Amino acid sequence: MLRMTVIAVLGMTVLVYAGYAPKPVQKSLAEIALQNGLDAAKSDSEKVVIAKAALEANPEDVRLSANCGNVLRRYMDDAEAYFKTRAEGSESIAKRYVNAILYGDSTKQTETSAWILKKDANNYWGHRLAALGEWEKATPNMEKVRSEFEAAIAADPSQPDGYLYLGYALDEMERQSDALAAYEAGAVSDPTNSYLRNARMTIYATQRKADQYFALLPDVLPKEPVSMTLASANAKEGISPEVLKRKMTLLEFWGFS
Repeated sequence: MLRMTVIAVLGMTVLVYAGYAPKPVQKSLAEIALQNGLDAAKSDSEKVVIAKAALEANPEDVRLSANCGNVLRRYMDDAEAYFKTRAEGSESIAKRYVNAILYGDSTKQTETSAWILKKDANNYWGHRLAALGEWEKATPNMEKVRSEFEAAIAADPSQPDGYLYLGYALDEMERQSDALAAYEAGAVSDPTNSYLRNARMTIYATQRKADQYFALLPDVLPKEPVSMTLASANAKEGISPEVLKRKMTLLEFWGFS
């Protein structure tokens, strides 16, 4: 089992998971307003207007800029040109980062990460981009990927994506227990993150840790009853919910994981 140590520092309690000291993710008011606006938008064009407005109003907020970038890349026809124009010649970390992460190849990402880290050696986004740039290579140095993600986490332990991608990297390196430790720490930073939840469930299933797996299962299952028609191999008609009534009481993921 992973060891958890509680350390009191200046009246604050810090939870340390397998060497990590995750902090709760902090969403800015601008991020919350962006998500609320996007949820209420009636059309794709309205989403573009909302994302552009948020981006221009908060040009140095890297995480918000990245979120806006994902929206604009999906719904805006000339998004690539838009972000390249914003980044060219700019001294803004946010503008250069978003352009590199959305439209840069490994070389572009590596160059941009070096530029960011020259300006700020302890920058979460610079280390994150350095890790991703290395990982994009045909034959990546996975130790470098790991170390850059760990440097990113050390720079800002409140970013759940840092733990998530570190876990992915460790999993690829066949260090499953270490990957789980990273995912667990990330879940402390953001308990609602479905990617971290699913990553943990995959490892729990592989390691046959039933208690931990089923503790997370309620978050996966729908809250309301599900009505469905199932197909049967060799059957001419589907199996109706009535046929299955009182015969199937649990949607079983465990055996298929």
